[in-house]
Amino acid sequence: MQFGVARFFLGLGESGNFPAAIKTVASGSESERSWPLASSLRSECRSDLGPALCPGDAALRLAHAAFLTTGVFSVLWILWWFPLFPATQEHSTLTA
Repeated sequence: MQFGVARFFLGLGESGNFPAAIKTVASGSESERSWPLASSLRSECRSDLGPALCPGDAALRLAHAAFLTTGVFSVLWILWWFPLFPATQEHSTLTA
């Protein structure tokens, strides 16, 4: 829910960003338009690159978190089990 609210407000501010950047560049002289326009297009490319890379990164982070979670539970299980489990030589129901 928090992510959705944050994304909503980001979208409110983001929607006017690109038209305002083009309008600002267009209001300048023709000889000075190339650098600001290229800079604006470069920032637009960056905003498209994030959503393209995020799903793969999120999947890797989720897999890493799942691996760590199961690893931590395994270590806790071993630490709990060893004191309760008797050695084979001391086990009462095992015979030679």
